[in-house]
Amino acid sequence: MSGYEGLRVLRGPDWTSGDEDGGEGFIGTVTQLLGNHNVRVQWDMGQESTCSAGHDGTFELRVFDTAQTGIRHPDTTCAECGEKDIHGMLWRCQDCSGCDLCFLCYSDDKHDTRHRFLRIDTLGCEGQPQTKRKTSVKVRAIGIFPGSKVVRGKDWEWGDQDGGQGSEGEVKGLDDVTSECLRSQVSVQWPNGVTKSYRLGLHGNVDLKCVDEEVGPFFYRDHLPLLDTTETSTVVVKKPGESPKTEKHPKTPGHFSNTNGYERTTEVAQASNAIVTSEQEQTTAQETTEAEEELSVLVGDKVAIQVGEETLKELQKDCGGCTVRMMRCIGRTGEVTGVSADGPVSVRFEPAKFNYRFNPLALMKIADFAVNDIVCVRSDLELVKRLNTRVGWKSSMDRTAGMVGRVVKVDDDGDLRVDFNGLEYIYFPSCCLPASAASADSLKSEKRRGNKAGASGIHNPADASQASENLALFRKYREAILGESSRGQGYSMRALFSVIDMGSADKVRDMCQQDPGMVEREYQGITPLMYASLTGQHDVAVTLMDLGADVNRSPSNDSKKTPMSAVLEGGNEELACLLLERGADATWRHGHGHTVAHLAVIRNKVVTIQALVKHGVDLNLKDDHGDTPLHLAIEAKRDHMVETLVGFPQVDIHIGNHRDVDMIQLCCYKNYPQALALLLERDCSRLEELRHGHSTGLHVAATNDHVECVRLLVINGGANIHVRQMPSQLTPLHIACLNGQMQTVEALLELGAEVNLMDKDGDTPLHLAIGTRVEGLDNKSEKAELVVACRIQIANMLISRGAFVDASNHAGRSPFVFGHSQVKNGITNFIRHNQDIVKTKKIGSTDSFLASIGVSSTAGKGHSQLREALKGVGLPCGVCGNSKSDITLQPCQHKCVYHVQCQCQQVPSVR
Repeated sequence: MSGYEGLRVLRGPDWTSGDEDGGEGFIGTVTQLLGNHNVRVQWDMGQESTCSAGHDGTFELRVFDTAQTGIRHPDTTCAECGEKDIHGMLWRCQDCSGCDLCFLCYSDDKHDTRHRFLRIDTLGCEGQPQTKRKTSVKVRAIGIFPGSKVVRGKDWEWGDQDGGQGSEGEVKGLDDVTSECLRSQVSVQWPNGVTKSYRLGLHGNVDLKCVDEEVGPFFYRDHLPLLDTTETSTVVVKKPGESPKTEKHPKTPGHFSNTNGYERTTEVAQASNAIVTSEQEQTTAQETTEAEEELSVLVGDKVAIQVGEETLKELQKDCGGCTVRMMRCIGRTGEVTGVSADGPVSVRFEPAKFNYRFNPLALMKIADFAVNDIVCVRSDLELVKRLNTRVGWKSSMDRTAGMVGRVVKVDDDGDLRVDFNGLEYIYFPSCCLPASAASADSLKSEKRRGNKAGASGIHNPADASQASENLALFRKYREAILGESSRGQGYSMRALFSVIDMGSADKVRDMCQQDPGMVEREYQGITPLMYASLTGQHDVAVTLMDLGADVNRSPSNDSKKTPMSAVLEGGNEELACLLLERGADATWRHGHGHTVAHLAVIRNKVVTIQALVKHGVDLNLKDDHGDTPLHLAIEAKRDHMVETLVGFPQVDIHIGNHRDVDMIQLCCYKNYPQALALLLERDCSRLEELRHGHSTGLHVAATNDHVECVRLLVINGGANIHVRQMPSQLTPLHIACLNGQMQTVEALLELGAEVNLMDKDGDTPLHLAIGTRVEGLDNKSEKAELVVACRIQIANMLISRGAFVDASNHAGRSPFVFGHSQVKNGITNFIRHNQDIVKTKKIGSTDSFLASIGVSSTAGKGHSQLREALKGVGLPCGVCGNSKSDITLQPCQHKCVYHVQCQCQQVPSVR
């Protein structure tokens, strides 16, 4: 054990792998310490990732809990729960004497949350001061916790104890059978009645995979340390009013960095209580035609899912996926608990304890209602039926769509009983709107309904009475709906936005001509042109621009929004091109420093990119992270977009971001051979440049076992297969052998990689293939046995290719000095039966080497002599038996028949 295996972790500030971990708050386990300051993580939801833990100063992981690795603090007691010898991280109050808290009590807001605490990671280490919990961001863990459903995972070695493959069990709780590694095992009850304990971090093993997650404890995200495996870590200490300073801390097993991430992470945390959905922008056009929906969502607001199951699954593809429990929330009221920087909204639905991350387009905001409130049922009948699924629907309720009624009861579930002139129906709250927020077109639809009835010659007294009541109620709220009364000369901004929604350019022109100030006047933090752009109302947008609307106007409260960002959010590329024609600033910096080109790539708008090129826009501008539009296209694996961008000669394909990651490296990291082939076709002259991590793309591909990228770089790009990573001087073959990447090793050998090159320590690839630590062998885990078999195969391939078995490194040690006995025994057995291919660096020392590993030099000699004799034998044709072999193959010197000259040449050759 290295001291890292078993740590429970979650995504950190430099996380770059989307929702591979399951999403914000999902937990995983470190299962292996890799070379080059990377670790392998098994996420609770089943995915596996290779993550940076200090490599080149980047930290992709935060440490959630360290108790699983055996870290404890002797002679300490938790002041709240009484835990002795506190396991994991210890939290010590700086304002009170003798007050220590365990991780769970600290996260559960025990003791005064206004007090300052030190986080003490390991025994004897210096504590790291934390901000007050009262003002810090709090997140809830998700994954394998009591109540979750699990199946057998990657380290499972318990046969059919679970009842068979695919059987789902329920996690009952923690089961700490060892006092050394707390919280490293859980108890699971299977359908067959068996209840057993399984590893969840113990010695780096994970026996389970989660199929239905459960929430765990809350935690203060920015108080957790970053996982850092470097020899020294730089801790950034920044207090209000001070400049950042750095301190060096020596490495100890399980050392963590106290860096809280980039400034962007801090900004997100500070803004977490007031964030606008869908990149802080507007609700869908459909909902705005229905009624006045808030264009922003605050923490604490009530929301509901406004789409069906299939649409929800589609919308959630880019937001962490859709679970069964999320779909069960359709028809329920949820509370907004936060929003991530990229837009997804975190919502908690009662009575469940879960916080789910939703695509904002899947949600609608709903109002709080009380008895005697006047409400209007939404006019979209299909939407109302869908929202009211849980409550139920009667055919007689169809006519209530768009009608105004009075709330006569609010039940315990929040459902509304609404009276319509004597008729009462029950509605889910999201089906209704406060009458003061009812859309102007709802009134118009009511009038149209009345006109239609009159025209048909059908007169129903009840209908007439209802229409009269509706009209009276709307008059009552006319001031709130239209601002200054519509009986006057002016029009309210609410009315203008309703008309924009309807797409009536003539009406918009009339309104703005009566009140010219409306053209640029803001409403709910958005201008009329921005709203027309968002909803794709092309004619209305043209009208507003003709009336003088500024195409680059930003709201007074948000300089990062423009009509162009709104139109790309809405997806109308024709309108985007029109804005460019009318002078929209394509270099304007929107959220995260994105230009119009960045936004076009994010929304996958190829036509907009082509229009930007026609207008001479620089496509190499960087956002706040240093990424160009091409970086984003490769990151998202958008084939058509990448092909378009690479096709423009003015796009720099060698430019690096703030971490100096260029396009070649990014393709190799993301395993994106389609884009890599396009880049190599355009320019492959700079493949040996050392970029991020002092590496080339070939090093990155070898590290991640992305074989197709390796082959493309060498074959299509002519990359130097022996290029050195600095300062380690590792070649791609060294790296592949170090990480046990058998497919990459095989590919590199086929491509001609030299097997006896040395790194800065004098180690050859054979040293690294044999000598790398293999964890879990003592427990005879299936995973460990596979690793052993893989390393044996790699070593055997190297020896077959001429690797010196006696090569000494700078410390004077040969490959067989290192490594686990099982690995060396497997290789020794191979050598015993293949002595003729063994090569030594020292001439004539083969026999002494064989003796050193316990192999008799006479063993196999008869076989070797037979093989040598057979090489020179002229064998007959295997088809007709007539012609003798007349071709000698090099370098093995075996002989065969030139088939075309044989008497059986009429027989088709087998290729």
